[in-house]
Amino acid sequence: MCRLLLYKGKQPIQLAHLLTKPAHSIINQSFDSRLRIDRRRPINGDGFGVGWYEPDTESETANTPCIFTSVTPAWNNNNLIRLAEKIKSPLVFAHVRASTAGTVTETNCHPFQFGRLMWMHNGGVAQFDKIKRKLLAALKEELFLFVQGSTDSEWAFALFLNYLQNPNADSFEYNELKEAMLKTISQLNQWADEANITEPSLLNFAVTDGESVVCARYVSSATLEAPSLYFSSGTKFESYEPGHYRMVKSDRREDMVVVASEPLTFEKADWLTIPTNTLLVITPKLSVLLSPIKDKYYRADPLARSEDAPVVGPEVDATGVEDLNVTFTAKPVPVTMSQNVNCSSPPCRSLYRNPNAPKPKTPAKKRASTFEQGAQSSESNTEALTSDENRSIATPNVGPRSLYPKQKAPPQSHHTRNLFRDINPRNTKRGTPAVQAL
Repeated sequence: MCRLLLYKGKQPIQLAHLLTKPAHSIINQSFDSRLRIDRRRPINGDGFGVGWYEPDTESETANTPCIFTSVTPAWNNNNLIRLAEKIKSPLVFAHVRASTAGTVTETNCHPFQFGRLMWMHNGGVAQFDKIKRKLLAALKEELFLFVQGSTDSEWAFALFLNYLQNPNADSFEYNELKEAMLKTISQLNQWADEANITEPSLLNFAVTDGESVVCARYVSSATLEAPSLYFSSGTKFESYEPGHYRMVKSDRREDMVVVASEPLTFEKADWLTIPTNTLLVITPKLSVLLSPIKDKYYRADPLARSEDAPVVGPEVDATGVEDLNVTFTAKPVPVTMSQNVNCSSPPCRSLYRNPNAPKPKTPAKKRASTFEQGAQSSESNTEALTSDENRSIATPNVGPRSLYPKQKAPPQSHHTRNLFRDINPRNTKRGTPAVQAL
């Protein structure tokens, strides 16, 4: 399973602050990936690629990205280290490859480019050889000739371009990129159904035109988790000691967004998981929008935000125009349930208790001891539901190691485990369900 990283910000960032210097940088992930689904191939050493746009918008070449790829392992390429120290860009794509389809050649290294568009993929199209002929037949002549490599990722990019009205355009609306992404995923699923393919496809796609970014975290299954994907946003990504970075939030305005297969830092409060089967859109003004992919694999989350609700940045009205005169939401919060809902199960009663209901009486001889024992537990349970630092993030449980190995490992289920878990045992008491970060 590959690892990917993207950055979009108001100000250019030196590539070294993303690629080489953080403790868990994308280069470190190439040999020390901790959240891979497939632990049989723990090394992402089948090449790498970095793509970026010029910060000078007046330049004639500013509209098209520059891409540097190599088949050497990212951790052993001195040219990458030298370039990262000198290049700055407001929009960066980076990818380290673990080959699952296609040979190890530069033409198969991500990201891929068409005009001003850039594309990369983490995962794989299940049994791609069974649907490849249909995909090729559906492409326009120009896009059929565009593909240079042999990976399912590049052919999926060609299919994405096929759904754009004009893939050679100088600019794109982010809604146009979003719709093309949804159609690409839907078409791949349709062909898989027609070929009776039951193996799930892992479709973590990312595409940008230099202004907007659209990412998908997706698996064609109603029960499995997609490959891990996180994001962080703030006003500054700073180093407070060598190798250690944090996202600074000086106000509610978001000046940068980072999306990565694995967090670049060990500051757990800085990172939020992107739910499985969800699209993330970064608008030109750095609003971050999350919307579920509602198909037959969609699983409703009772604590999810409304569709297309901004996670950070300004609200967006029905016309797609951002309103800068509204209240900002720095981070997602749990949705509260109406007091009139009749909920009978014990977990629901403990989570959505009516504040106006009379408190149960406690026998006099036990009243003092019960208060002493329960005060701290009640306080910690409340923090578990409202604190950003105590939210659990569901990630695949097929071999990955903890990003925080010093903490005692939590109980694991068949498909998920907690990456950023709360080490306070009171927060795992029965009747206090964990709240997902998004």
